[in-house]
Amino acid sequence: GHAELAQKVGLNRSKTTAAIAVAGLKSDTDCHKEVAVGKARYQRYSQKAIDRIQRLVEEKGADQIWAEYKAMREDQAVRTA
Repeated sequence: GHAELAQKVGLNRSKTTAAIAVAGLKSDTDCHKEVAVGKARYQRYSQKAIDRIQRLVEEKGADQIWAEYKAMREDQAVRTA
């Protein structure tokens, strides 16, 4: 899940969330799968997702990813307001 992904890529949970959003991993079925067990839903990420996040961090750095994520969130808030 999310915590394991964060540990594998060496980011905290918040910055991992940011990297997932900036990289668009949840829309890529090769990287992300949601598994339902009863009413619970679990997010699973592949090795490809780990590789993509690591490349993204190498290219942009965690702070730039965080800034892009914040801008994305602010843009979404403006559009839904």
